Amino acid sequence: MRILIINTNGGSIYHGPNLRTYYAANELVKRGHDVVIATSAYSHKYGTLPKVSGAVTAETIDGIEYRWVKALHYRGLIQRVLHNLQFGLGIIRHRKKICTQADVVVFSGPPLELFPFAWLMALFLQCPIVSDIRDLWPLTQLEMSRWHWLSPYTYLQYCCLWFMARRSAKCLSPLAGAAQYINKFAKKAKVIVIPNGCDTSRPINNSPMELRVVKPAQGLPQEGESISTAALAASDTFIVGYSGSFDRDNDTASFVRAATALATRSDILFLMVGSGCRRSEIATMAADLPNLLICDRVPSLAVRQVLSAMDVCYCGLSDKRINMYGVSLAKSYEYMAAGKPILWMIDACNNLVAESGGGIVVPPEDHEALARAIADLAKRSPGERSTMGALGKDYLNKHFAYDVLGKQWEHALSFANPNSEATRSHAQVDQSDTLAS
Repeated sequence: MRILIINTNGGSIYHGPNLRTYYAANELVKRGHDVVIATSAYSHKYGTLPKVSGAVTAETIDGIEYRWVKALHYRGLIQRVLHNLQFGLGIIRHRKKICTQADVVVFSGPPLELFPFAWLMALFLQCPIVSDIRDLWPLTQLEMSRWHWLSPYTYLQYCCLWFMARRSAKCLSPLAGAAQYINKFAKKAKVIVIPNGCDTSRPINNSPMELRVVKPAQGLPQEGESISTAALAASDTFIVGYSGSFDRDNDTASFVRAATALATRSDILFLMVGSGCRRSEIATMAADLPNLLICDRVPSLAVRQVLSAMDVCYCGLSDKRINMYGVSLAKSYEYMAAGKPILWMIDACNNLVAESGGGIVVPPEDHEALARAIADLAKRSPGERSTMGALGKDYLNKHFAYDVLGKQWEHALSFANPNSEATRSHAQVDQSDTLAS
């Protein structure tokens, strides 16, 4: 098959950090398919911007054909909407430079206002369109603030969602309960869950690395200085770690409050690594804590080196109604791949820790329960914690390794090309099942 994926935040492991599209494309390429990713040359989520020249820049990354579409470097909502409009128009205007033949177009969103452009591209290419819904917009914005009901952008999103649910041949999503949401807008929409995952084939890099200190802890390097992951791992301190974004969704505040509750425990260190809009706020909140260290973000490929210094890892979300539709957090899979026990502080329709036995489940936003769980894990033997982490890693390898998920992507898209090997193999399986019954 030849597959065109349209995702304004496409990126790659070299640009980061949203890697769902890259890994799906990478697995499809490994299975003999041709994949083109049309993505914006600018996103606030990129750690490294691509080098571009002209309206569309072609680049091949790990066998994937990238088409970087030049668009506005935005600030704020209005500029961001203009950026999306410019990106969408750029895809149509320069469609011959992007892709002239495809068996299927995959729209990966949000933002949902880009779906009509992806749909037009599918019309030009005379092929079906499949939508991959990574986040449930505009519900996500409404969960942040009810004032969004007054924004025309909210209603634009709803219109695009309604249109997408009806015009897509299939809807994919990493969220276990996405069908409950999407079927509100199109009862007959076919929704398939393909979760996020982790590249378990990547060699483990245990070499030490330097972390830049943003907020120091007692007895450790000061702000602006560096600390080695090797030094952290070699200390006698029990390290509770968080790696990810400091944003409105991740419950970093409860992590800090748990550190406050355990501030007298000199044997426990809280380590936070990442960046985001709330990092300054969290650093101020934790300014007087001697047991909490905040370090700057690291590249996606270096995350596991950071996790190697941690004894347990924290994964928490603010308690919101939207979580009822499921969660699929990249950090949770990285934690599992590193063989670390997880402190799971999320109330959702799926629960990786409860399903795998790879950690402890804590009620959302209950920092006192979190502090008790941390103290419990700190007194357990390294062998007990290692066994717990191994359960999570085994569960990951069975359900969320990218070679497993790659087969699911291939199956979901193979309907677009009846002559593909994937379609034939699945038909043979279906026929065998029929004969057996």
